[in-house]
Parts: sequence; C-alpha cells; structure tokens
Amino acid sequence: MPSTQSLLAAHISSLYHPSQVHSITIATAQRHIPLSSSSLAQGNSNDASLHHASHVSYYTAREQPSLILRLVNDNTSIELSSATSHIPPVEITFPSPIIPNPTLVPDQYSETHLIVCTKAGSLYRLVFPVPAFWSGGGWEVQEYVVKTVQGDMMAGMHVVDASEVLISLSDGNVLKLKATRQDGRSVFEDWKEHKMSASTGLVSGFSLFGQRQPGSSDIVSFGSIPSPAPTSVAYTMSRDRQLRVWKNACIGSVRVPSSFEQASSSNASTSSAPLLPPAQANYIRVLSPVPGLTTRAQADELDADTGRRVMIFVPTPTDENGGFFITYSLGAEVTDVLVRRESRSLVKQSILSCSPRTAGMELRDFVVVDDMLWCLWDTHGRSMVESIPLDEDDDEDEGGGGRAWSLATFGVEPDYSPAYFDQLLIGTGSFTDVLMDAILRPGIFSKLTLETAIHQYRDSIISTISSSSSPPPALIASYPTLSERIAGIVGCTVECAVDLQTGEQLWDQYWAALKRDWEGFVARCTEIERSARWPIALGVGDNGRVIILERERVGTVVVDDEPLHAAKLVLFGNIPGAGEASGEVALGLKVFEIAKVLRENVELKERMHLEQAFLDRGQELLAFSFEEVGLDIARTHLVPFVDDNVTDYIADRVELLVDVEGAVADALNIIRDLEPLVKPEVLDEQDMDEDDVFRSHPSNSSGTTLALPSQDHWEKAHWPKLLTAAYIGSTVAARYELCMSLLILVAFVTEVFPEKMTSEPSALDRVFDTFKSLSILRTLCQRPPPSPDASSARVQDVAAADQEDEMLSRFKGMRMASVGAHTSSAPPTDGTPRAPISLLHALLTSPHFSSLSTAFNVQERAHNFLQANSLLKSSRHQDVEFMEVVEVRLMEDLRDLGFLEAVREIGLWVSEGPAASYVMARTWLQLGRIEVAVGLFDVVAGSFGDRGLYETPGKTGLVEILPFPEPFDLYGYYQHVVELFEELFFNEYLVKYAKLAIDSNVSEQSSELLWEKLYHGYVALGLYEEAYTTVMATPYPGLQTELVRKLATVMCDQGELHLLTRFNFVGHQAEVERTLAFKARNSTNPTAWPDYSKALYSWYIFRGDYRKAGGTMYLQAKQLSEFPVAPDQYIDLATVQARCYLAAINALSLVDPKNAWIPLPVEEEVAQQPSASGSSRKIQRKRKKLLCSFIPYDNLSKGVGQELEVVELSDIRQEYMLVLSRLSLAVRYPDHDIGKFLIGPIDIVSRYIQNNAFDEAMGAARSLDVPMTAIFENLTSRCVALSKMRGIDIEEEASWLLFDGIKSWEGTPVTRAWRYLQASLERNDTAETDFECRKVVLKRILDEDRASRLPVWLVQFFEEHQPEHLIRMCVKYDLLEDALRHSITLVKQVQWKSRGGDSASREPFKTAAAAWLPYAVFDQVLVIAKQNRTPMIDGLCVELQKELDTWMVRARKLGEEIKSRR
Repeated sequence: MPSTQSLLAAHISSLYHPSQVHSITIATAQRHIPLSSSSLAQGNSNDASLHHASHVSYYTAREQPSLILRLVNDNTSIELSSATSHIPPVEITFPSPIIPNPTLVPDQYSETHLIVCTKAGSLYRLVFPVPAFWSGGGWEVQEYVVKTVQGDMMAGMHVVDASEVLISLSDGNVLKLKATRQDGRSVFEDWKEHKMSASTGLVSGFSLFGQRQPGSSDIVSFGSIPSPAPTSVAYTMSRDRQLRVWKNACIGSVRVPSSFEQASSSNASTSSAPLLPPAQANYIRVLSPVPGLTTRAQADELDADTGRRVMIFVPTPTDENGGFFITYSLGAEVTDVLVRRESRSLVKQSILSCSPRTAGMELRDFVVVDDMLWCLWDTHGRSMVESIPLDEDDDEDEGGGGRAWSLATFGVEPDYSPAYFDQLLIGTGSFTDVLMDAILRPGIFSKLTLETAIHQYRDSIISTISSSSSPPPALIASYPTLSERIAGIVGCTVECAVDLQTGEQLWDQYWAALKRDWEGFVARCTEIERSARWPIALGVGDNGRVIILERERVGTVVVDDEPLHAAKLVLFGNIPGAGEASGEVALGLKVFEIAKVLRENVELKERMHLEQAFLDRGQELLAFSFEEVGLDIARTHLVPFVDDNVTDYIADRVELLVDVEGAVADALNIIRDLEPLVKPEVLDEQDMDEDDVFRSHPSNSSGTTLALPSQDHWEKAHWPKLLTAAYIGSTVAARYELCMSLLILVAFVTEVFPEKMTSEPSALDRVFDTFKSLSILRTLCQRPPPSPDASSARVQDVAAADQEDEMLSRFKGMRMASVGAHTSSAPPTDGTPRAPISLLHALLTSPHFSSLSTAFNVQERAHNFLQANSLLKSSRHQDVEFMEVVEVRLMEDLRDLGFLEAVREIGLWVSEGPAASYVMARTWLQLGRIEVAVGLFDVVAGSFGDRGLYETPGKTGLVEILPFPEPFDLYGYYQHVVELFEELFFNEYLVKYAKLAIDSNVSEQSSELLWEKLYHGYVALGLYEEAYTTVMATPYPGLQTELVRKLATVMCDQGELHLLTRFNFVGHQAEVERTLAFKARNSTNPTAWPDYSKALYSWYIFRGDYRKAGGTMYLQAKQLSEFPVAPDQYIDLATVQARCYLAAINALSLVDPKNAWIPLPVEEEVAQQPSASGSSRKIQRKRKKLLCSFIPYDNLSKGVGQELEVVELSDIRQEYMLVLSRLSLAVRYPDHDIGKFLIGPIDIVSRYIQNNAFDEAMGAARSLDVPMTAIFENLTSRCVALSKMRGIDIEEEASWLLFDGIKSWEGTPVTRAWRYLQASLERNDTAETDFECRKVVLKRILDEDRASRLPVWLVQFFEEHQPEHLIRMCVKYDLLEDALRHSITLVKQVQWKSRGGDSASREPFKTAAAAWLPYAVFDQVLVIAKQNRTPMIDGLCVELQKELDTWMVRARKLGEEIKSRR
C-alpha cells in the first residue's frame, strides 16, 4: 500500500511564552528618527497579532542547534529562538521598521551573523558567538548608515553571505554593499556601497516591450547560492517577470513567461503579461548545476556558477492550477571587448505545472531537497504541502510527465461551529465542561490565542458598561489558571430572566443566551488561531527534513503509518493507489469500508448515543463478558436504527469476505500496527560527494545553509517532543475512529449474523480489548494537564517564569545595547519550555519515556513510545496479566507526574486488581479522599502474607509497581503505607497502619522506627494517654528514654500539665525531672510559651517535693530579672516575676523552717569602681553573682567543685517585696520607664517622694526596710513652705494633699499638712529607730526657719521622750532662750515626778537612776548663755540655776529615803 504524508506543527507559544522572551533594544547613531508606532512598544501586549510573525526563517548549521528567526511586533522586532535546544529566546527591537528579509548567516570563525536593514537606512550586523549565540553574552552590535540612497527607497534586502548584501530599490535598481574581512580575522571593515543599474546593455536574450507600467521594475524576489557555497552572482525577479542576474552589475536577464502555454511554446509573446503582486515573495530557488554540463572554467574550478540552475515559480490567475515552475541554466561568462562588460545567458531547461488542486491558492514558498520539490500553499489560511521528484535526465520536461504530486495536509480538525457544539451537547456532561473540554483540547488553540481571546472578550464587555456602573465581579476577580479565568468570565453577564406575568424563570432563553456567548468567544479564538496558522515559508532542518513555518507555528512533513493511511483511505476519502493494496491489508481495508457504511447510515443522534454507550459500559465493572454486553448495546442502540437496505448491503459484503473473523483480525492488525511504512535511510556524511552535500542542504527561505543533524541537540530539544505528541495524537485518533467503526460492525454482525462469529474468544471481545487500549491512549492525547498554564513540579523541562506577571517579566529583561558595543548580560531565563500541553506531552517529557525518544524520525519516536507503553503491543486475551501490568504502569507514571484526575479517568478502564487498587489508593490519598484510599489499601493488604505475596493473578502487577524491596510481606507493605500517610500528615491512619505493622512483624525484624512513628502519630492527634502507653510499652530502652523526654516536652508545649503530672513514668521520673529542669534552666526567653518552670513546679507540687518546687520558681524569678524587655512590656514581666516569687514563698512556707532554704551556684565577677581620690585609676572589686543557667552538681564529674550560696526564705520575701514595689511604681507612673533601669529600694522610695505619694513611699520604705528620714524631711519642707504662703499660692502648692484620707479633713491646707505630718510620725516613728524621723523633722524645721515656732505636739513629744535632744537642737541653732526654757521645764518635770505627780505612779522614785537629768547639757547652756547675755537670758539662767539647786536638795533627800527603805 503506497504511503501518504501528513503535516504536524507545534505552536511557538508552546515552546515559550512571549513573557519569557528576553527583550533587548538596539540603539542607533542616527538622529531625529521617530519612535516606533508599534502597539506592543506602547504596552498593548495582549494583541496576539503583534506576536504573529510576518516573516519566518529556519536556520541550521553543522553540529549546531537549529534557530528560528521571526519578524514580529509590526516588523520592528526580531525574535530569535531555537527549536532543537534550550537556548533562551530573545527579542531584539530596532529603532525603525525592518525591511524584508533579515537573515542569519554563518561565518567561518565560529560565529553567526544577523544582518538587518531598517527603513531608516541603517544596516545592522549582530555577531553571535557559537554555540552560546545570544544566551552567553559577549555578542556585538554594529551599525552602518547607508549613504547612497534614502531609507524610504529601500524595498527589500538579500544577504549573499556575511560580507555581501543586496538591497532592492524602488526604481528597480540594486544597491550592493560589500565588506572586506580584515586579514583573515572575523572582523569586517565598513560596508562599501555600489549602486547597480537594471540595464544590461547588449546582453543576449534581452529585449524591450514598449513603455513600462508604473512599478513594473520593482524587485519582488531574490535568490543566490546559500552561504558558504562559492558563488559570485545573485538573481532577482521584478514585477514585470524580468529575471536578472547580478554580479557587479546586471549581467543577464530574461523575461519569464506568464503562462504555462507561453513557457511550452518558444514563439509565444510575453508582452501582455500582468504584473506580479508588489509584496516580497519567494519566486526563486538556485539549484545545483546540470549534471554532465562541463566547461573549461568548471574544469579549472574558476567559474562555479556556470551551469547553475535557477528554478522560478510563476503564479497564474487561472482556474486550472496555482501556477508553474520553469528552470533556467546560467550560461558561461562572456566579456564584450567593446564595452568591457561581462554578460551571461539564461537558457530554459524545463517546466513543471502545478497540480489542479492548487487552483485559487497562493504559493508561499518552495524548496528543493534531494531532487524533491516541496511547495507550501496557502489554502484559505491553512498550510498545504505538495511534493514531486525532479527528473534531472529530462531537461525539457513539459509538465512533469507521468510524475504525480504528493499531498500532505494537517489532520482533520473539528469545525467549531454552532452545529458542532450542538453535536457535542448531545453527549453527557455539563454545558460549560463540554465546551471547556473542546477549546482546551491540545493542539486546537494555543495559550496565546486563548489569552488574547479572553482579554478581548473582557474588554468588549467593559466597553459596554457605563462609567457609573460597576463591572460584574467575575471580570475583576483574579484566577489562578487560564482555564478558570475563561470558565469564570465567559457568560458572566448572562442572567436568567423571569417572566413578569407568571414569575417563572426563563431557562430556555438563558441557555440560548449562554450558548451564544460561548459561541462568540470560540469565534474569537478561531479567528485569532486562523491568523496564527497562516503559512509563511519552508525551511530545511536536520537530515533534509522539510520544516513548515507559519506565523505562530513550526511544523514538519511526516510519513503516515499504516493506521493513518488506512483512515485517510477509508474514513476521509479515496486516495489514489488504494487498489494496489493486497493480502491482509486489502482484506482489512474492505472491513473498514463496510464499517464506514454502517456507521454513516446511523443517524447522528443515535450514533452519538451508541458510541457513548460503548464508552460508558466499557468503564463499568462488568459481571458478564463484553460479548454479552456488546450484544445488548447492539440490540438497544444499533440494530433498531439500521434500515433493511443497509442490513442487506452489510450481509452481501460480509458474504464476500468469506472468513469474516479472519478479516476482522486483519483489520485489528492494521489498527495495532506499529511498524513504519517507510524507513528513512540516513546517508553517511563521509559517503557524500560535494553535490550530494549541497542537495541535502539547500537554502531555506532566508538563504541560510543547512547541515547534518546533531543527535545531542535533537535528543534535548522540546519541539520534536511536541511533534511526537502531535503524531501520536493523530495516529491514535485514526486508530480510534477505525476501531470504533469496527466495533460497531462486529457488534452488528454478531447480533444479526451470529453464525459468522463463532470463535473463542469472540471477535467482539478482541475488538473491545483494542478499543479499551485506544480509549486510554485517546485520553492521554486529548486531555490537557490539570493546569495547562501552570508548571508541574514533577515534569522535566517546565519553566517557572510563566508564573510572573507578563509585563513585569518584559521590563526585567529589557536592556539597551550600545552601537558597536558588546552585550554582556545574559537573558534571565534559561529558555526552558512551558508546562506540558497534554498528558501525552507530559509523559514524553518525563524521565519515564525521555530515554526512548532518541530517533530522528518523528514517526519512529511515536512508535517507540507506543511500543514502550505496550498498550497496543499485545492483545488482552493473549496475555491478560501482561496487559494489566502495562495499564497499571501507565497509571503509576501519571500519578507520579501529578496528573491525578487522569489516573482516575484511566482507572475506569482498568480492572480492579490489587495493582490497580494500589495505584488508585495512592491517587485518592493525594486527592484527599482518605476514606476511599484506606479502603483500597485494606483490599490490597489481602494480597500479602507473612512471608510474601500470595500467588494471585495480580501478583506481577504489584511487584512491578511496589516501591519497597523484597520480601513483599505484610509487614513491609504496612511499613510502606505508614510512610505514605506520614508524608501527607494523615496521622489518624498512620497510627492505624503502624499498629498493624507492629502486630504483623512475625519475623522479629527491628520495628524501632515504627514505634517512634506510632508515638509521633498519637502526639500529632493529641492523644497523650495513648502516646504515654506507647512510650511505656516500647521494647527498646534507648528509644523509650528518648520518647520520655520528647513526651514531657511536647506535653508542656501543648499545655497538658494536668495529664503530665498524673502520669507515673515508672522508672523514668528522674528523666522527666532532668528534662524539664534542663529546659527551665536554659530557656532563652523565660516569658515565652511553654513555661517549663511552671511545668516542673507543678510536677514537684503534685509529688509533695515543696522545696524543689520553691527552688524552681525562685530560679524562674531570677531568670526573669535578667531578661531584657522593652519598657512597655515591663509590667507584664514584673507581674510574672512577682508570681514566681510568691509561688516560691508559698512552697517553702510548707517546708520545715530549718529546711526552708535553696542552694544556688554562684560565680565571682570583677566590678570596676573609681578610686576614692577621684583619680582615673579604677579599683577592681570582686562580688558574687547567682547563676540562673548552670550544670547541676549531680551532672559534674568527680573532683569538679562548685561554689554554692544559700538563699533563705526571708531573702526571697525581700526580693518579692522589691519586685512588688517596682511593679506598683510602674503601674502608677507608666511614664517613668521603670523597665529601662533596674532601680533599688531607695530609688523606689525617692520616686514616690518625687510624685508626692508619701503614703506609698512610707509603705514601700516599710516593706523594703528603707529608712524613712528622706520621706519626712521632704514632707517637713513642704509643711514649712505652706506655713509661709498666703492666698492663692497656698492652694496650688497644697495639691499634694488632695488624696483620699486627707482632703476630707477640716481646716486650712497648712493645718491639714501639719496634721498629716503628725499622723505619719505617729504611725512610723518608734523608739526602735530612736525616733529618728521626728529628729529629722525637728532639724528640717529649724533649717528652714529657726525663728519659726515649733509645733506644740512636736515640742511636747521631745519634752516627754528626748528633752536632751530638743535642748541640744535649740543650742545648735542659737535658740538660747528656748534651750533655757526647755531645760527649766525638764527640771520641773523631774521635780514633779519625784513628788508623785506622775499619774502612772504616785510613789516616789524607787532608785536614784529613775531621776536623770542632762547636767552636762545644762552646763553647756549656761556657759553659752553667759557669753550671750541679755536681760531675758539672764533671767532664764537665774531661774534655771534656782530650779537646779532646788532639785539638788530634793535629790539628796530622795536618796536618803531610798537608802532607808532598803
């Protein structure tokens, strides 16, 4: 059976997204060049047409990756990328639009040159080093401004080689620019310009045809030998069909015939030929010389162009075909001596007519590869490729002789019309799901198309919304994926209306409106995609592969395999040569023809139901054989809908088959066929001569040279994998359609003509087995990955750059390259391709199948994949166990790649054996359906025994996919399941299977890790009692001790102290205490959760060890005192610290007072203090400091000492009161920042005094054992000050008296102040302190104003208790009169007492010591008085002396009385 060909293509945006392209802007030396008007430059990156190329060329060099050059962005940018390597794409933007055609050319110094000419008249040379090209940095930009002509005169450009460029001018002439290489280096000098005229003079073959039409001389096509082949001439075609030969001038020309008849006749006139279209086109290809044509110049290797053939395409506006080809041969060089001008002739060699199917089509490009002519046609926006061999022996071939044109087109794609949507909606599924499945089907619409369409759709809705209205929420919401964005936005404005009369919701109108909305969106997608698929040019890739270049796709020509050929032959129309098939193939084709007739004669709706029935019943777990189910489907959905004429036709055709089951088997063999129809032969480079090398590496549309393939580049490339996925999708679709037709036929024949189907297993079962395998493969091909626009972490070659904002990515990549300077910065992305476009593509890019795709031939790679997954390799009835392994292995691969929904869908086709149940269990586990997964895991466990797997039908499949090593026993299986649940943190079932694993460990293997996981599972679930039981039951002592420590810690962390203290921890109590004590001592933040000190305190209290409990809390309080804290957090910290001290006090209060102390380690620290003399020398003093973090004495080695200090209960109380005072001060005066400084007791009292809080100051002094002298000194000063004030000032000064208890007293502020001072002294000044507070008050009053009158109550107090001090103070302050009076009063009081005047005792003194007087003071007063004599003082002195004398007499008498009483 002759082979046919097809076209395959992949979207450029599936290789890389426009947002991944690194942008570089080229500067110019020219001034006053207007900015580009490109929409993309203005920020409109959502217009897909800007990313659709207007010119594309394919570049291949020897042992280098292939490159693609695309002219985008309104002809202002060149996008460079690689189809066969991971070189990151780059977009180079020029200051003005680019004229056709920019070209990549190789250079002999391991460089590649990009030659670009702009409409502003600048000629750029970009030099890229090989093999890094633009990705490695270090490439150059050179600009040359053309001087001979203006930029607006330039129409097109053609690059002959790296040193020669031809530019067509608007007047029909050519500007030649030549650059000379500098002494064998890769550096070129500036371009030299030479303008060449189209006039040839007296050149043979040239003639004039009257006055020319306007624009007739415009050049529309160039041609030359591709670099680096030797050449010296170039060719042009002008609109008047004048073919010219150029060297340093026009050296030859010929008028090309305008029709095939003119070309066939040597006498036909060409004067009336219409002009060619003005756009640049590919009309010229330069071929190898004619074989056998040898000249002296060729023999001497001086003229390589003589005999060179030039093939010209001539478009014709007839209905017969699209045009014809005419070939000319270039004659030898002839020099006219008279005019000293070189000339060459062009001799017609052959003509070739295009096929009739090309009528009305436009030829976009053509190439010749290995004497095979390939033509790219534009068929209403779609690519069509024709090919025909060239017969070099027949130079005068008039139309191709008996040769036939071969056709290659893309596969049949559904027409997304309203009728097609109606057909889709006949089946099952929701409206949105069906349409989303259709538009997201791989290969239909690119992501760029969908993004542009949804953006345009959204803009169209917003444009209809008034400024006063808000858009629907769906339009402004953010979506994680493109698919969700489409589903959320399309139809968001459609609402269900309500009938105003009946109130009924009008659902029919709603669904109709929603359908119209979706149809409009799909129409946008179709229009954008049609624009993206316009054919542009042909290229030649590795090994002579023909490359189809479209605006947004890159494709190739492939040979159809047998199923594809059969599908084209039977299902999609007759193909010439079908009758040549013979044997089994012919018999199988006859079966397919019968099946086609039967299938087409069933109404569309019923056929849809029939096919859906086969799919649905095939996915069910059947209790019967499929033969019985298939017959039931045939009786229900098929036989009643086939009329008698069709039944008779089927009967007649089946009778002709004779062996029906054998014919069905032949048809199945065609469907399962995996052998290529034509095996390509790769010619070894060493066996190729020069002409062979040239023929196998012709020029592409840009004139670049092609070379032999690089297998390393091909293996690593992403584009071949996309083509392979497309090929697999095409062949699987063809096989599926053939198999569906065959299944319908076999079911019909088995039901209607049962005598024809009698074999076992039945033909219906065999066909259905193949149908199941193809359904699985069809799912892989037609289903996009779960997130078609998101990266998969488990798939190789997936770019993460897609997740960035598009414009942000573009701005990040922008660089400015100075003219003539190196560009040193490399693109930020590695150029890795985007996420897989289908499940099949994901498999091809995965490690599971990447090693199988090493073939250069796409068909061979596709068959390698189909053979590797083995779904079509063997019949299920031949090897059931093998097929189960194949299906399960595929499910496991998809699950491993993260495509869980696909596993679910494929799992519907697979029998529920233990292997499939295991894969589905893991799938449900990853999807979060834990209950379903657990049930399946339990089912799989039934296949395991204590010593290994049972001998069950699913044993082989389990062994194939189980990830743990042998022996495959129950213990190992449960261990594996525990690991699965552990990874996903499903602790409830982790505990379950860990217990099962421990119980099933009959081989006494070490299960220490399982015990630990069981413990962690209980802890994670908060089941601490079960965790405690597990710890105590652990049979491994080391693990048990470790788990005790962990359990104590984690229960503290979770606040489970009530449980922790109740657990006995038999044999491990000391370990718990050590653990908690260590955590408490070494806590870096005592205020943080958990509070280990509190936990340890609770532990000790619960067990009655109050002394250790108190020590724990005291240590916590000391740690808090050393912890740095912000001022605004001091109150909280001090509160906690006070509570710790209080807890320690309470605990130690329960201990015997003899043992109410705590030993703590101390260390000496050196403190620097200034010397007493004030010099700069400092004195070192040692002091001891309590340690809060230390190593317990029990843990020290023997012989290592540790200094301890005993802290008693009273010390703790003292520290507690200090903290309370600080806390009270901080609460009352938050603006004082008490937390900044560690103030002492005296400072605390001072702070209260400063704030007039005298009651608090006295209370703090009393608590902290601080003398109150400072308090009363300050208070006395305030009282004296008040006594001196009058009027309004006294009220302001007495504001400190406005607190509870005083402000309610009667009297003036002065009276209340002195009364408050008196009351305070009575409460706080006692004989224990020798009444030092009153002494301070007295002294302060005298210091303030010695002339003031002392308070009566104060004088009376001193006269009663310490008269001597009162007298001395009067003397000290020169109050002699007061001193004398107080002395007199003192003497009189003693005399009065001696006479029994004391109410306490009416009896005289019992001892002489009972009556004591300060005689020394009296003497001192009298002496001082004599020195300061005044009448008053003299009188008082006399009185004092008199009283003393009287007392002396009385004292002697009392003495005698006392003696007599003895």
